[in-house]
Amino acid sequence: MSFQYLYRGDDFRDLSRETRDLLDQRDQSLENYLNTPYLKVRRVANQTIASGAQANISFDTEDSDEWGFISVTSDTITVPAIVPGLYAIGARAETTGGALGNIVFLNLNGSTLQGAAWSAASSPYKGFVSANAYLVANDTIKLEVQNNALSSRNYTATLWMTRVLA
Repeated sequence: MSFQYLYRGDDFRDLSRETRDLLDQRDQSLENYLNTPYLKVRRVANQTIASGAQANISFDTEDSDEWGFISVTSDTITVPAIVPGLYAIGARAETTGGALGNIVFLNLNGSTLQGAAWSAASSPYKGFVSANAYLVANDTIKLEVQNNALSSRNYTATLWMTRVLA
């Protein structure tokens, strides 16, 4: 993107070279910001997890995925080769079945990246987890919920991630 696209004045040719360079740098920063890899996926329909079981959340809704991290109804987010970097990752899972006994995990390439027990005091009960990780091509992220309750529970979830450093 060139400064000419963002500078709306009629006299952009009259700007000094330094000013044109600064405008070009600003435009490049804006373009980098607008092209930052970002993903937001959700599990809208209830996913049942049996008592004593751990399960990966299968996402059924893509809110934002311009870079092709996932195909919905998959439980696996895969980093495309063109967007490695440091990512901030966050997730929330919720149920109306009770907070006691729930643990939510972020898994990176099959290993636990971060986990958190739930502490919500009222329904809907929510568990939150977040992490920062340097991701490279074909790294995989999964959101997993462990149900340690005495009965099956239904869960919904949201996961988001954005690259914070290329």
